Amino acid sequence: MEPIFSNESNAKAMAFFCRRVTFDDAYKRAHGDTFEERNRMAYEILRAFGELENYLNKLGVLPR
Repeated sequence: MEPIFSNESNAKAMAFFCRRVTFDDAYKRAHGDTFEERNRMAYEILRAFGELENYLNKLGVLPR
């Protein structure tokens, strides 16, 4: 698997950030006209962060 970050420091910083994104963070940035749409989008955002975190873990980049 080829790294997508220019250096290990950037990868660790992203892993640190991914680890700390909460549902409230995602919900505040989600778009939609209804609660259900925003809620769905927030979960999509969290799943995307989870995928990125899994990718970083496979590379051996852990937030701590």
